[in-house]
Amino acid sequence: MAPLPALLAEAGYNTFMAGKWHLGEEPEHWPAARGFQRDLSLIPGGGSHLDDMWGARGERMKTLGILDPEATVFPRLPGVPAWAQAGAGPLRMFKGFRSEGGIRVPAIVAGHGVQRGARIADSLTHLMDIPATILEVAGVPYPDTRDGKPVPPLLGKSLTPIPSGESDAVRGPADRIGWVLFGNRAVRMGDWKLVSLCAPYGAGDWQLSDLKADPGETHDLAAERPEIRDEILRHWDDYAATHNVIIPDMSPICQPAN
Repeated sequence: MAPLPALLAEAGYNTFMAGKWHLGEEPEHWPAARGFQRDLSLIPGGGSHLDDMWGARGERMKTLGILDPEATVFPRLPGVPAWAQAGAGPLRMFKGFRSEGGIRVPAIVAGHGVQRGARIADSLTHLMDIPATILEVAGVPYPDTRDGKPVPPLLGKSLTPIPSGESDAVRGPADRIGWVLFGNRAVRMGDWKLVSLCAPYGAGDWQLSDLKADPGETHDLAAERPEIRDEILRHWDDYAATHNVIIPDMSPICQPAN
């Protein structure tokens, strides 16, 4: 593994981390073990404290003089029930699900590297794109090996064409992204999305939606467009095999099978 903060620190950058940390509570899993030189970590959770740390609209960051780099990225997290059911509308479900209410969130990008500012880019991106973007902006290469061992390839795509104004998207209609969590699964290909939600929130079968026309995933088109369903489903099989996906017998949000 080649952690992003470790790569940046080795290249001479200062690496700081503040926020929730869900990558282990033992010292060998703490931010310092991943390359962060300083951190203010909320290891068991506590995301509500972030507002206290950063202040409304980033005013505290401006006061401290740390909101003026080449680019600053603020991804928002989806909410949890029950208040999130209202806040996520018209999207389906909320945090913990692979439907749009659980994964579609806005991200704010600001800084000197942003051209044609004050605009909205309606493009498909993923959290895994952020490391690739940071490495490109920092001029730090991603290694093929580390400590004499091969490292997994970098999966994301650099988002620099979007804030730079070169392009409004980094993925095309044929690009695919897969998700799985708590037994719920999804695959996105262009505007098409295939999702499987467990009971009692779904039947466990695959449902197909055209997100451009139906972002709320209210109309299942799997029976009407079987060729699209089957094409995306083949990608799920590849994704599951590549990432060693195991669908659990038990889930914190799924109804136990009879």
